[in-house]
Amino acid sequence: MSSSIKGMIAAYCMILDEIRSGQGLGDEAALAVFQEVAKDLRMWQILARKKALENEPATGAQIDYLRRLGVEPRPGLTRKEASAVIDQASERPRVDIEKI
Repeated sequence: MSSSIKGMIAAYCMILDEIRSGQGLGDEAALAVFQEVAKDLRMWQILARKKALENEPATGAQIDYLRRLGVEPRPGLTRKEASAVIDQASERPRVDIEKI
């Protein structure tokens, strides 16, 4: 587990302790906080994986879809570039999850 994830868990545990002691909340609140921690960690992992893969070569599915859209992909096209070309060729607005 990376140090940033460990740091995030430690921070949430401190928040949980403060909520419990300061507000007198019990196990139900603890469960709710830790559910949010799990969601945050999973989203962080998804975004990190997405970022790591964006410079990898375009997938076969992306290449095939581009061709179905009438676009001949250039050699060396990355996943991120292929995604942008697909969005443009299909005239679909792209939702950037990192800006939500």
